[in-house]
Amino acid sequence: QVHPRGNCEVFIPNVGCNGLAVSNDGNLLAACHQTRAIERFDVKTKQKTTLATTYMNQNLDTPNDLIQHSNGSIYFTNPPNELDGRAQGVGPSLMRIEPDGTVQKVSSGNFNGIGLSPDEKKLYVVRTEIWDLDEDGVPSNRQTLFQNNGDGLAVDCAGNVYLDGKIFSPNGQQVGTWGAGINLAFGGEDGKTVLVAGQG
Repeated sequence: QVHPRGNCEVFIPNVGCNGLAVSNDGNLLAACHQTRAIERFDVKTKQKTTLATTYMNQNLDTPNDLIQHSNGSIYFTNPPNELDGRAQGVGPSLMRIEPDGTVQKVSSGNFNGIGLSPDEKKLYVVRTEIWDLDEDGVPSNRQTLFQNNGDGLAVDCAGNVYLDGKIFSPNGQQVGTWGAGINLAFGGEDGKTVLVAGQG
């Protein structure tokens, strides 16, 4: 946990998690490669609830990053990058946990970072995938728009996508750069501070 003034402390030790996201109820969602699971941590009690570990009786691989829709859907990427000798499960894929807890496979592919447009009508996935989302959050109309690999991504309040050191407008045109790092998010009291994991 990094505080606004910069001091840092261990929040929960040895969780073996990668991507994090704020849940709709203000807690912490985590894509965890160590437990091969999607988990939720209560930010007050630090207690863990496991949300998903399998799909069609197959283990998840090493969940990497995730985001939650306002309707409760959780989208996450499931690459095999950190199996460390463990048997592959579902295989590299983009997954969705429906509001009722059902796990669905959206697409096969070695995806990474993930984000939503401000109106929640687009799902952005690193490895150039973009999906339209209907009112229920169901993905369709897979498209390719941003020709980048990168790691994590973030979307600002205007819908611009920050990916692989570049900034793209919602229609895919590069409009700027943001530097270097492996993942990033917007924060601060006004939401205008970019927090970067990596070189900064």
